[in-house]
Amino acid sequence: MKNLITDYLDYLRVNNKAENTITSYQTDLLQLEDYLNANNTNVTEVGLQDLINFLAELDKRNIIKTKAPLAPTTKMRKIASVKDFFSYLFEVKEVIKENPALRLKPPKRPVRNPAYLSLDESIKLLNSVTGIHKARDLAILTIFLNCGLRVEEIVKIKISDIKGSILTVKGKGNKEREVPLNEMCITAINNYLDERESVDNDILFITERKGGFSVSGMQYLVKKYLKKAGIDVNKYSTHDLRHTAATLMHNNGVDIRDIQEILGHKDISTTQIYTHVNQKNKQNAVNNNPLNQLFLAK
Repeated sequence: MKNLITDYLDYLRVNNKAENTITSYQTDLLQLEDYLNANNTNVTEVGLQDLINFLAELDKRNIIKTKAPLAPTTKMRKIASVKDFFSYLFEVKEVIKENPALRLKPPKRPVRNPAYLSLDESIKLLNSVTGIHKARDLAILTIFLNCGLRVEEIVKIKISDIKGSILTVKGKGNKEREVPLNEMCITAINNYLDERESVDNDILFITERKGGFSVSGMQYLVKKYLKKAGIDVNKYSTHDLRHTAATLMHNNGVDIRDIQEILGHKDISTTQIYTHVNQKNKQNAVNNNPLNQLFLAK
């Protein structure tokens, strides 16, 4: 099975699957391989019940380790990796006569409102930036909070990707999209470029070693300023800055489909989470109507 997994991962790379996704799928499939080996089951003989038992076994292991079954989102990913792998074995490699994962059903996706910074917290975060790399770090946070890019996208930005007020972003699967830059972003980027050392590197944001940031390095930078701004670093992450940008846009009248394009969401349902956030704000607005306040005061 190991060779089949290797072939499958190579197939994903050829088809521009994100490297983070490939790494996650590899972990899931190696777990499946261990399970099948332990039960003396060949991958070409796997049935639906084998896959159900495999997922149940993962739940049991997680309960022993954390006293809780796998989180629905984790289970959804593992099912997605298994389904895609067996689809590959059936349709591409043609080493199985039927696909046992076709009827494997994922758990319902939990409805959860995203964490995001308030406008005041966003301003505090930007005002917390000081030091010799102030221009660079301020430009990074400004793009996060205005454009809602993923951290993986920000570390890949090249100077040549910026044409006037348009930034060409390479998102998941190396799919490109155009993200407009507002005056705040343009000014922050220009201020940084005025101070940026002249190095033979087209990557926009460079470290002291003159190379680009790693994802973990960028996450560390954001955490540093969240802490400096007095914002709970255990509650917020770089991805929550993406949520913040989307929420601020939607709460100020930006159409949900425009936000979908800016964020690079394939499905509008992914972007719909921000309508739930906005609904809460609408409820608060109605509750704060002075007529209602007078009624409550009686």
